Amino acid sequence: MHFTFVLAAFVGNAAAHGVVSSFKTDGAEHQGYMMNYYYDTKNGKALPPLAAWSAENLDNGFVSPNNYTHPDIICQKNGKPANLTVQVAAGGAIDFQWTKWAHFDSMMTYVAPCNGDCSAVDKTTLKWNYPQCFNIETIGSGTAKPEGVLGTKLYTPTDPGLYFNPYTILKNYTIPGPPLFKDGNGGLTDGSVRSSIAKDQTIAPIIATTLVTSRLPKPTTFEAITNAFPTATSVPSDSSPKPSASGCRAVRKAKNQKTRHSRF
Repeated sequence: MHFTFVLAAFVGNAAAHGVVSSFKTDGAEHQGYMMNYYYDTKNGKALPPLAAWSAENLDNGFVSPNNYTHPDIICQKNGKPANLTVQVAAGGAIDFQWTKWAHFDSMMTYVAPCNGDCSAVDKTTLKWNYPQCFNIETIGSGTAKPEGVLGTKLYTPTDPGLYFNPYTILKNYTIPGPPLFKDGNGGLTDGSVRSSIAKDQTIAPIIATTLVTSRLPKPTTFEAITNAFPTATSVPSDSSPKPSASGCRAVRKAKNQKTRHSRF
């Protein structure tokens, strides 16, 4: 199963946003797409082998709600497929290392089928927001293939959860976007997400919102966690059921933590 990871932060109003500098699949580290690669290609250099999609968001800016129907919401501005795909076993772990973010936001992850080679997929056909994408093949024996939603139809400017004040005490948080796949297994597991703050980052104490966990159906289980205001940099590992997975997927993640840990 191929997974293309899209990591999105679409709520904040700050101009400076983080990027995924690297990610790990079952402990194996892979380089993220960095902006210097963009300038290298403009100077005639070839991209190195990467599972991370390229993009042209040179200002690290965000996609505003009035542009949610524009293709730039998918894998960022002029996002293009990666030239490499890495593998992770069904039930394995994936960690994302983020550079510094200027504000707090919600965090979500989406999955959608590539329906073939993820390195040649048309992002506007993916049924699953920005800022970055990754090609990951999840190896398993399952056959479930939820339909998904086109990236340009995931949100409207009036969806609940898109605008909120992170510096107040919130009793709960409504996840924007389409409903979860009905055959998935829902539930809160403390080990579903792990964050790791880089040495140069300082996080002021913020009261956490309600964690909401959702999973796509077996065998293509993916945990989507919302925690707009993390109070800790680490959460113990969990014992959530390990799925068996098969098929091609694309994933989008909104990010407010330095490192995100997910299980497949």
